[in-house]
Amino acid sequence: MQGRKDTHHSRRRLREVSAVILCAMFLSAMSGHAPMARADATPQIIMQLENQPNPNVANVKVGQALTVTLNLTNFPGVYAYQVVFKYNGTILNFTSISMNPPGGIFNGHQSFVMPEPTDMEANPDIVDNLNWAEVGASLVGEDYVDVTNGVLCQVNFTVIGTGQTNLVIATSDKPVNINSMAFFSSTVLDTLLLSHSDFVTRGVTVLSGVANSPPVAFFTVTTASIDNKTYLLLYQNPPIVANWQVVWLGLPAFFNASSSYAPTGNITAYIWDFGDGNVTVVNATSPADSLITHVYQNITWFTMSLTVVSKGSGDTPPMESDPLTTTILVDMALQYYDWSWLMYTFIGIVAMVLVITTARSAVRLLRRRRALKKQEMPIAGPSGLRRQCP
Repeated sequence: MQGRKDTHHSRRRLREVSAVILCAMFLSAMSGHAPMARADATPQIIMQLENQPNPNVANVKVGQALTVTLNLTNFPGVYAYQVVFKYNGTILNFTSISMNPPGGIFNGHQSFVMPEPTDMEANPDIVDNLNWAEVGASLVGEDYVDVTNGVLCQVNFTVIGTGQTNLVIATSDKPVNINSMAFFSSTVLDTLLLSHSDFVTRGVTVLSGVANSPPVAFFTVTTASIDNKTYLLLYQNPPIVANWQVVWLGLPAFFNASSSYAPTGNITAYIWDFGDGNVTVVNATSPADSLITHVYQNITWFTMSLTVVSKGSGDTPPMESDPLTTTILVDMALQYYDWSWLMYTFIGIVAMVLVITTARSAVRLLRRRRALKKQEMPIAGPSGLRRQCP
């Protein structure tokens, strides 16, 4: 009877230990779960000049034709887009547009295209007096495309005057203002009916009879690779602005200004204002000088900017670009503590206790059996007769 009690006690102890081990394993597995990280690839709309030695700068003559391609990169789930581009109508005259060129994002899909825009030079922006044109298309039905790198459209101009103009893309924070009641900005839509307003744009520069021209700043931001199985990612609400980038508190953020360019002359310096009180000036002596790393130490958001300095030809003084700004949102990435050593130590101790407890129970059971057998052995009495022990 006692042996059965010991066996039942050992089994109960084993079940309790097994439950503890399973709980520890479950908690360990759960510790690897965290919110999904935001994608590192930045959505961009990029203008590029066709049939030019430099895709960012065109040195042209009056009467020459000019073709500009609008490329879209890193946009998931696109089903429609509307893009407004701006230019100086005294230098360029809009002539035509191709909405479905080779490599177009909607090639092979049924789509509806906005009517070809008319010449907008008669109705310039009241803020900067630049002329503008609006293009757009939409897929039919529930169709959509995931765009890694594709062409939105190709725009054709004719050079009609001398001077310099930048072709830029209107955004929600820098729209085309026609009057106090209307404005136009560029949007790209996904299948959830959400507008991607946090994309980066890059325009081009057109020079017609200009000897020297200021540089154009452009940069991208990437962060250290974050594994959400290693880090717990904590986000704050972003400010209400069009363009913002996420970086992580205490981890390096990488800034790349290699796409900045000087239409005439060479880039001589990069002025980085990180918005947190740190302003770094890097003299440009090699391509590597366009790269820089910065670590943010406060959880908030900053407005940072890049200004590029170039030296034109001859004895012309240095020229600075317009500052290119973006909002940096500093979030927190907490590294999970590695509890594996403690868990394995705990499991080892539990297993050892279990083995020792089982061995001691087995020894006690064996001793009791030996004692019972010894009590049952016959004992000889004084008369020489053998009797049983009571």
